[in-house]
Amino acid sequence: MFNLQATHFPDSFPIDIMHLIYENIASYMFQHWRGNFFKKGLNDQNNGDYVLSNAQWNEIGNEMHSIRKMIPTYLRRPPRNIVLYHN
Repeated sequence: MFNLQATHFPDSFPIDIMHLIYENIASYMFQHWRGNFFKKGLNDQNNGDYVLSNAQWNEIGNEMHSIRKMIPTYLRRPPRNIVLYHN
């Protein structure tokens, strides 16, 4: 199984930043921008300038929904309203 002369395990498969850091970061950033990332406590860290209001999220979601017809079909599924489909 590992008799490939050009491939040396594990040296041929370096660690990459996408699998170390960036994988699943979108859901964490969404929670952070919604103000739901940190558990509620005495020092509530969910009140930063980066937290978007519900009105801002609704505007973003509506804009995402409105551009659906402008996305070419070869790009696969167009974006959906993030407020309704963030899970």
